[in-house]
Amino acid sequence: MDIGILHVPAPLRSAYPVPGIGATIGLAYAFYLFPLDFFEGHGAFWQAPPIEDIATEITALRYYVADQWHFPLFRTVGIAPPRGISITYMDALPLLAVFAKFLKHVFSVEWNYFGLWIGLCYVLQGLSAVFLLQALGVRGWLPAATVAALAVFTPAFLFRLFHTALNGHFLILLALALYFLAIRRSAFDRVWPWFCSLAWVSLWVQAYFFVMILTIFIGTAVQTAVRHRRGWPLAAAAIGVCIGGSLLLMWVSGFFWERSGWDPLAIGSPKWFGIGSMNVLSPVIPQWSEFFPGIAKAFGAAKGPYAAVGVIDATGGQYEGYNYLGAGILLLAAVALWLVRRDFALLLRKHWGLIAACVALTALAVTHRIEVGKWELLLFDEVPLVLENIRSSGRLFWPVGYLATAGAVALIAHRAGRYLGPAMLVCAVALQIGDTAWIRDWQRNWATHGYAFPIPAKPWTDLIRMHEALSIFPTSGCAPASNSWKLIADLAVHASASGTPVNTAAIDHPKSVDCAVEAMSVGHAELDNAGLLVFLDPRYAAAFAAGHDDYRQLCRAFDRGIACSKIWSNIEQSGLGGIFTPI
Repeated sequence: MDIGILHVPAPLRSAYPVPGIGATIGLAYAFYLFPLDFFEGHGAFWQAPPIEDIATEITALRYYVADQWHFPLFRTVGIAPPRGISITYMDALPLLAVFAKFLKHVFSVEWNYFGLWIGLCYVLQGLSAVFLLQALGVRGWLPAATVAALAVFTPAFLFRLFHTALNGHFLILLALALYFLAIRRSAFDRVWPWFCSLAWVSLWVQAYFFVMILTIFIGTAVQTAVRHRRGWPLAAAAIGVCIGGSLLLMWVSGFFWERSGWDPLAIGSPKWFGIGSMNVLSPVIPQWSEFFPGIAKAFGAAKGPYAAVGVIDATGGQYEGYNYLGAGILLLAAVALWLVRRDFALLLRKHWGLIAACVALTALAVTHRIEVGKWELLLFDEVPLVLENIRSSGRLFWPVGYLATAGAVALIAHRAGRYLGPAMLVCAVALQIGDTAWIRDWQRNWATHGYAFPIPAKPWTDLIRMHEALSIFPTSGCAPASNSWKLIADLAVHASASGTPVNTAAIDHPKSVDCAVEAMSVGHAELDNAGLLVFLDPRYAAAFAAGHDDYRQLCRAFDRGIACSKIWSNIEQSGLGGIFTPI
């Protein structure tokens, strides 16, 4: 049976102006949202980052490009010397970081690429959405403009401004397009190298994209193997090459650096997995919605930092699973389901490999703690602890949302009639743009004005510059549950301005630390003439005081903690001591 858009045996012919529509929509929206200095990396957003995630990315970039080349490739010893850390866990976009380091070492050029990357992501978001639609067999400027606009105005995409690397949603759209090219054209033998390349590139963007792309690729390979009598050897070889190459690339890049105590086979009660999950209601209940601002409150799940805008959050971390599709996409999805209602089961059977991948990703997004609004169903207490590495698993639903978007546009363009179809597409775009007005206003405001650090750049940047090393306690491994996390990020970014080595930074996956031992060791810490010691927790300051009789001479108080140095006279002569008071 021919069910329309998903059965087009003829080779796909690309019309260059049609993908250009998607790129133009993304480019226009990027210039609408952000000023020119944002793309240049010099604007207020980058000078005083509004959130520790951005500060940490800038910190990693500065230390990495200023350092010598080390192994693993993305290791820098400027943070946590002498062993150092891998910036792969600091969301510093390794794909561009390695190029920025080359520019620094060869041409002495400093480059903050984060703003340009975000602008490029908006362009590629629209372009890749059109490519996906063409892979589904649909051409024409109106469907192309519709799918590009809906992809660019997807709330989960717009929300990721504060996670720079995670703006790369176009990687997901490309993976979905490769699936349809491989299955609909029986071209897996030609497509799988591109799939592997996309997965490997995603490792140097953000590892969450790698999980999504690899899952879609495996679904594609397995479906190909089942459909073709002799497909298993090729599918197995392709999966083996992709996974083997991925592991090698991860080793070279530093994903396994300083993680020797990790047991991939361990099972137990997770600390993080299940917190940053997706609430089951998230895709369909309006949140941060211009048209329906109060609906989410009726479900009583309003924890976490985005409760004020109605993000459904039952754990305090489910903002990571914010996946509201938007009014326009929901409208098209509902209409598309009605149009395909008689063929829906057949449609699922034809693309069971992709469906299985989406089910697996959705299960990981929801996790073993199923949250429906404020109601929780705990399936089991223990999980494979390897899942702790995808603590923000709610993000893994993104491919499902984009599949629903492109599939709905394609079905309506093909089946809804000569006049009703275009009218529905135009209406959906208008609804989507209107529904995302609130989050769009937040983006523009957030990206165009400066912020004040809790620990200000002045005098701290100059104060740190006067020392040869900065030590912060507690370190990030002992600080996530305290108020110290943001302060660590601030101090580290100030230290990175001069390249002063620092013992810690706000790292997503810090190596395991015995915090009790760390606190006790502070009492025996040596402070030389070149060092600056900062305590952000009074327990650590008390431990240091107990082991140092000259504590009151060495240390001064400031509004966020205690700072200790042996050159206070020089600091005061330089006019940098005004924020400190004797103890």
